[in-house]
Amino acid sequence: MGTDPGQFEDLNPYALTAQLGSNLPPPYKGKDIVPTGVLYEILQDRILDTALAKLKLTEAEAAKLHGYREFPLPRPPEGVYKAAPREGVWATPPFMHNGSVPNLYEMLVPAKERTKKFYIGREFDPIKVGLDTSGKSGTFLLDTSLRGNSNQGHSFENGPLGNGIVGPLLTEDQRWALVEYLKSIPEEAGRVTPFGGPANARSGNPPWTDNR
Repeated sequence: MGTDPGQFEDLNPYALTAQLGSNLPPPYKGKDIVPTGVLYEILQDRILDTALAKLKLTEAEAAKLHGYREFPLPRPPEGVYKAAPREGVWATPPFMHNGSVPNLYEMLVPAKERTKKFYIGREFDPIKVGLDTSGKSGTFLLDTSLRGNSNQGHSFENGPLGNGIVGPLLTEDQRWALVEYLKSIPEEAGRVTPFGGPANARSGNPPWTDNR
């Protein structure tokens, strides 16, 4: 996909174990700091085991409760992103796993053409579907040149697939058709979020016109 790999490298968050440290299993027992994901997994398993033990289930009841799966379950794949549902996607900007793309329209352009710095605020752009990038909303500046913030990859441009290119260069009509389709999910054609939108989404002078 060519997206920023920081989430899987040395930018992974760590957690202070505090009073939990002595209760962790090896090799984490007694550690003051462990990867956050590891701590979550350990706590989740302990809480689930404790709750199930109180139910005193028979072997058949336990099998039914677990969907007849064999335990222990295989470890989930590492270094992959979980795909989010597209229904209600308008409500989840900024996009990409690290929030480095402000709107749906910019997810469909070559990566080099995406906004490199934008403020994260509460103003919504119903045309491009995402954050208002005019600079008049929000106080936190997201700089995609910083480590972990890159908005490269997942790019639509001409070239062989791979190395960050996921599809061909789209025309403007194709991009807007995809944006309008994503607005309409799940069932009502042209539904453009609770904020509404202009009759012609490409007319007028929206806030993003002077930001590219």
